Amino acid sequence: MNEVNATGKIRQQNPDEIITANVRIADRLIAARKNKTSLQIHYKDKSYSGIFSKINSDNIVLLTEKVMPFDFTDTDVLVEFDLEDCHYSLETTIIISSSREVLLTPPVKMLVFTTRTRERIDVRNKIFIKFSVIAQPESLAAIDAAASKPSAILRAIYAEIAKNEIDLPTVFRLVQKELAKFSHSAAIKLKRKNENYDLAANLVLQYKKPLYIIKASDMASWLRPLTDNGFISFLPFYQRVKEIGWTPEQIKDHLHILVETYAKKNIGSLLIMPILLFGNVAGWIRLLHRSPLAYNIEKISQIEE
Repeated sequence: MNEVNATGKIRQQNPDEIITANVRIADRLIAARKNKTSLQIHYKDKSYSGIFSKINSDNIVLLTEKVMPFDFTDTDVLVEFDLEDCHYSLETTIIISSSREVLLTPPVKMLVFTTRTRERIDVRNKIFIKFSVIAQPESLAAIDAAASKPSAILRAIYAEIAKNEIDLPTVFRLVQKELAKFSHSAAIKLKRKNENYDLAANLVLQYKKPLYIIKASDMASWLRPLTDNGFISFLPFYQRVKEIGWTPEQIKDHLHILVETYAKKNIGSLLIMPILLFGNVAGWIRLLHRSPLAYNIEKISQIEE
C-alpha cells in the first residue's frame, strides 16, 4: 500500500529502511541542518515548520517559524523531512521549548522512505549486477557525528547499496552527480540491444577496457599504445583499418576530422570507463573535460605499429 506525499511523489507506507546506528542518524540530521532542510514538526495534532539549528550528541535544537506551545504533560513529537530523494521520519521527545527554539532528545531510530514518481518494480532474481570497488572511502563507523566526510552523495550511495533491494536508477543518478565534480560532462550509459554507438563507445565494447584521451587537441594522445594500467586509445582502430587497406593519408585525414570535431566542441580530454557485468560490458561512464588551451593539431608522420 502506497501513499502520495505533498510533492505528488509516491511513498511507501512501509519504510525502506530503519536506521538505528547513532552515527548514521547523526549523519542524516547534520546533512539536513547544513542544507537548511525544511522540517514538518507534528505535535499535539498540529503541524509546524522549522529547521535544525544544532545537532549535538545528547540533544537536538529545532528552530520553528512560529512559536510552538509546549505542554509538559505531552512531550511526544514527530519530525519529518525530505533529503536527497528520501523521506525521513523520527519520533522523539521534547525536553523544553522556549520561544521558537525546541530542545529534543536524540531519536533512537529513524524511518527512511524512498520518494519516487513511479512505484518500485520487484526484480529480485531477475536482474544481477556486479560492482567493482575503485576507491574505498573512510569507514562510516569511524566518522565522528560532526564530520563532513565522506560527501553527502557518497553517503547516499552507500545507504542505497546497503539495502537488500537496491534502486539502481537512484544509484546511477547519484554516481553521475558525484562524477560531475571531476568533469564538465558526466554520463552513465547502459547498453541496449540493436542500438548503434559512436567509435569511442564501440572500442570500449570491443576491448572491455577504459578509453582515455589525455589531450584531445594532440594527435599523439589518440594514438598512445596500451598503458600498464590498461587504458586504450584509438590506436587499435587505426591499426585495424591500416590492415584492411587504408593509406596513411586516409588515416591522417580521418584523425584530423576526429580531432577537429572534439576541438569544436571544446573538449580537452575524454575518458570512457566500461561497466562490466559478469565479464561483459553492460554500459559505460563517459567523462568529458574542457580545456582552456587553444586548438592545436600536431601532425604525425606515420601511424605506430
